[in-house]
Amino acid sequence: MRRWMALCAACTLALVGCTSAEKGAPSAATATRTTSPSPVATQSDCDSAPFTGEAEQDATPEPLVAVKVENSYNARPQSGLEDADIVFVELVEGGETRFVALFNSQIPDVVGPIRSIRPTDAGILGQWAGDVSLFYSGGVAAFVNQVKDAGVSLYTEEDAGFYRDNSRWAPHNLYASMGAAVATVEQPSDCIRGLFTYTANDSHRSGGLKVSAVTVSYPAATSGWAWNESAGEWDRSDDGAATASNTSGHVLSATNVVVMHVQAHNLSVTDVAGAPVPETVLVGKGNVDYFVAGYQYTGKWEKSDINAPFEFTDSSGETFALDPGNTWVELLPQTGTLTAQ
Repeated sequence: MRRWMALCAACTLALVGCTSAEKGAPSAATATRTTSPSPVATQSDCDSAPFTGEAEQDATPEPLVAVKVENSYNARPQSGLEDADIVFVELVEGGETRFVALFNSQIPDVVGPIRSIRPTDAGILGQWAGDVSLFYSGGVAAFVNQVKDAGVSLYTEEDAGFYRDNSRWAPHNLYASMGAAVATVEQPSDCIRGLFTYTANDSHRSGGLKVSAVTVSYPAATSGWAWNESAGEWDRSDDGAATASNTSGHVLSATNVVVMHVQAHNLSVTDVAGAPVPETVLVGKGNVDYFVAGYQYTGKWEKSDINAPFEFTDSSGETFALDPGNTWVELLPQTGTLTAQ
């Protein structure tokens, strides 16, 4: 804590232009399902995409690229998120949220707006130390070092592929041309271990509650998920409005939604508006709600070290499996609420 206090003044200056608390004009019933348990196969090699569980056309290992994407009012609609395998939703200052989007099975042309690093990113990405690259816009030196020390390769605005879109106001206009950016990333020799286990056979799941809508409420932001039966996916909204892609114009959706209940605390560092910067604690354990195929299930998450993998178990203590496809992970702090109906 003394270290953070000593850096407070410098950190406040470094956060100018990086705050997520800015506002302005935008740029453009319950039933129980019970089934018999059956073994779950872990998808951990390149016979399937490690971060979606979907079949691969070839077994070539692909790099894992993370991008820090802004989610303030001024940043919407964002570009490229529809191609992410996994998106983490994390708490930032002012009670708002920011995204860490993971790309492995496919790389979009453009991703953004890209914003600054936070200490929570170390906990998210540390399990892939030496295998993950993070594209971000800058940040407090102590935060940058914390993520770097977790084994994450860092790329920022001075690196290849980054550019400013002059049709938007700064700082909500930094993007990356991903072809040029990813070309500078070292290619892995082996398939990277994924985050979750996947199975197309849901017979192992039991005790699910049928739900049609999920609301994840942060102190100053709301993630909404509505089950789209015909499409077989969860459609996303932010603060009550459909979350559209600036690239395609379509509403963003997820095959799976995972809500991790986590602890968060404020650091002594503040942004330009005087709001303290929060850090989500991801070393430890907690409860998890996961939403698959229109049903809600409960379980546990655990992570023993910054570089240890997340472990996810169901209500029986066994590793749970998601449906093959993309997943959004909501890191819900104790100050937030989860509602499913």
